[in-house]
Amino acid sequence: MFATVGDVSAQGVVGFRSGFTEGNGIPPRSRVDLDYGSSATNAAGTWGFTAGEVTAHVPMTRRFGMRLHFNSYTWVRTPQATVAGREDMGIGTALRVRDNVGWRPATALLTRVDMPSGSLPGQGNAWRPTVKAALAWQLPAGVSLASNLGLAVPGSQGARFTQAFGSLWFGRNVKGPVGSFAEVFAFDREARSGPATRHVRGGLTVLVTNSFHLDLNASTQFGTPAPRRSFGLGVKHRL
Repeated sequence: MFATVGDVSAQGVVGFRSGFTEGNGIPPRSRVDLDYGSSATNAAGTWGFTAGEVTAHVPMTRRFGMRLHFNSYTWVRTPQATVAGREDMGIGTALRVRDNVGWRPATALLTRVDMPSGSLPGQGNAWRPTVKAALAWQLPAGVSLASNLGLAVPGSQGARFTQAFGSLWFGRNVKGPVGSFAEVFAFDREARSGPATRHVRGGLTVLVTNSFHLDLNASTQFGTPAPRRSFGLGVKHRL
């Protein structure tokens, strides 16, 4: 996931860990990739702080892998109160359908189910599935493009609904071990009766060693009077 998009076991110094867009890479059979990090989010006076964000990318075959999304711990502070607890964990799969040849993108089908296993108030007891197509192109001059298109069934406190989403991701090696990335992503709604939402995210990555990647990232919602903003620090580690 952080070498090239074309062979998308990765993206070089530019990786997918910190963004909304998921990569379609599957590690070689001899390796497991770990993502982890922390982030802070603010919207309309409510702050959220999350630690963990651990995902393990486990290869099963050359074209099929598992993705294990472990419980993060989150603190939410509003003007009235502060609550804390574990977020729900999830389990996912990645099936590599085809490779990047010319302008034909590398393509994978990704699935994920979030299970009601956390302790953070307000998450509800629903199982929440997601399915998406992950596309990726490796272009000249160290440039990579990626896109996700998908459907999810989120919900909390019994309010379940179908959600459509899409994203476009751009990454580029800047100099030496330093890379940069930017993405835009949108949802048709994030609440049962809510409006469509749009977001933009960007960041810098540093390849510390061939198996250890750091990133700084930030995002903001746009087209709304009270945007949600986030800041994060993350790691991608090959074992």
